Parts: sequence; structure tokens; C-alpha cells
Amino acid sequence: MSFEFAVPGDAEPVDLLVKNVRVPVSSLAETDYSVKERDDAVYAMDLVGLSGQGPTGPRPSPGSGATAAPSGPVDSADTGALREAGVRVSTVIQGVTLSRQGRGGLQLNDKNEITGGTHTFATDDITGKRVPTDLKVTDFAVLPGTELVQVDVSLNKRASLLGRAVDKAQQLLPPLLTDSLGQQYEAVGYVFAAGDRVEIRYEASEPIRAMSQLPGLSRSRPTDSLTLLFQVNRGVDLTSFNLGGQVEVLDFNPPLHIR
Repeated sequence: MSFEFAVPGDAEPVDLLVKNVRVPVSSLAETDYSVKERDDAVYAMDLVGLSGQGPTGPRPSPGSGATAAPSGPVDSADTGALREAGVRVSTVIQGVTLSRQGRGGLQLNDKNEITGGTHTFATDDITGKRVPTDLKVTDFAVLPGTELVQVDVSLNKRASLLGRAVDKAQQLLPPLLTDSLGQQYEAVGYVFAAGDRVEIRYEASEPIRAMSQLPGLSRSRPTDSLTLLFQVNRGVDLTSFNLGGQVEVLDFNPPLHIR
């Protein structure tokens, strides 16, 4: 690991301040590095004057420490396989505890179900909190005749949007679920968790029309999570999760029946 500081070209660094302790830097040698040379020098510890004490062997390629889970067919008849792939047919919001009084910009019905809106919460405000039963918000509302299908596209899931095929997809392609009749369903929202914040978006009248509308996932932040929300007609058989009908991310074999 090494720190980088962007300074004006005519500046002359004098000291490095670490917890109110000044360390002179004027004696450090100036070296011009390309990005690759700089990264190799950090890995080998040459950049900090400890040559030969770094790891042996070639430097790992970027992102090799956090890779997407393998894709491929998912046995939709196996509940465990679906759960492992990150696919759930449920209206329940996972991992957060919301209160009607602290719902922010989210709209609710008289059953305390989320009907719409967007809001970003501080993680500490909606996890591990005790909320009275009559004020607790645990579910998304769905239109009559539909069910909510949640697809976790985080880095470690089979449906990850960081898979090798997806990396090459255009950002204008929308994430879609497709049924056996060829009907496609756009995502109506998402739950995005990143460190100290959780963003919930649920807009049935304004579906996600492109990947560029989604919060960004990065291999450098493998603990971030993103779950897409789809309202799907009851009685259909879902065959795949894809991008714009062009890039297949996940296929269900046999098709996933929405009861």
C-alpha cells in the first residue's frame, strides 16, 4: 500500500503530517513512474525502501481478489439453489428495519407497505433497531395479480452485474426478467447498501430503463450490495434474467413459476 497526493506542478513538498507529527520528505528521491511501474513498485515494496521484502511472484491482476460468482443455469425447482443465486419471490425487505415515522421520502399505504418513492438512509438508523409492531415497515406493496421478484446482483451472486459478459454490455441496456411467452419485465426499483448508507428506490411508474440508472458496483467494494425489484405477473414462467434481451446473465432451468 502507498499513498498518493496530487499537488501543483511547481509545488515543493516539505513535510508529511501524520497525526500531528511532521516527517520531512525533502530527502525523498523523485522518481517518474508509469501507472504499471508504480503499482509494481508498491507491490514489491520498492516504493517504500523495502525492496525484496514484498510478496514474491507476479503482481495479481486488478480485481483478482474479488470476482463475480460463476454464472450458468439455476435449478429453479431447488429453493436452496435460488437462494444461493440471489433470487427471491417475496415482498419482504431484507436486512433493514424501517419505521413509519422515519420513512423519509417513501410513500406507504395503510398496511405500512412501501408503495413508491426514493430515500437514502444512514445504515445505523435502519439496522438493529427496535420498532413497535404498528409502526414497522417490512414489505413492498405490489399491484393486484403480481408478485415481487428480487434479484441480488451483488458481486458474489450468480446474477452479478459484474460478470464477464456484462462488462461488455452497453450502459443503455435495461435489466430485464423474461418469461416463457417472451414478455419482459423491467425493474421497478432497487435496494442498494454501501457502507454507511442504504438507498431504497421503488417507482412502478418509472422503471429502470438502463444500467446507467443503477448505483455503481465495484470490485474494489466487494461488500456493497444491490438488489433489483421486479413486479411480475402471477402464473407466468420466468426463463431468464438478462440485459436488454441481448446479454443473458442468468437462466432458469426449469423455468421459475410465479405462483
